[in-house]
Amino acid sequence: MHYFLGIKLRRSNDGLVLTQGRYAADVLSRTGMDKAKSVDTPLAISKKLRLTDSSALGPEDANML
Repeated sequence: MHYFLGIKLRRSNDGLVLTQGRYAADVLSRTGMDKAKSVDTPLAISKKLRLTDSSALGPEDANML
């Protein structure tokens, strides 16, 4: 078995490796988004987000990479 539910299974020395690259590419192709340009997410990577944290992120938390 190489593919199951859109997940590629590959055996390595450390165990199994599961990837969904082909599935993601198929979804992008079916929706016509395979030619779209990718963009960085403008969010500070050092910010720790928690479920119980009540402070909202402000404009100063965004950055352009």
